[in-house]
Amino acid sequence: MLVCAAEKDLGTPRCRAYYEALAASGWGGAAEWFESEGEEHVFFLAKPASDRAVAALMDRLVAFFTASDATDRDLLINAIACWQINRL
Repeated sequence: MLVCAAEKDLGTPRCRAYYEALAASGWGGAAEWFESEGEEHVFFLAKPASDRAVAALMDRLVAFFTASDATDRDLLINAIACWQINRL
């Protein structure tokens, strides 16, 4: 599972805690962390396709979705759930 967050997002500590708990849980899949340095919440909406950080995030997402391990891709819903929790 890929868990992504922006460094300056107020929800990042919660996402990081989710990632760390998942990684320590003994879950059979791979857990990966990606943090967009220097960025705030939903930075990719404010400056789409015009920023180095957006390109880095998109590159990481493409690599995740095209990985040969379908199990990780199938668990995308968990990453989305973490994002949704932070919106509350």
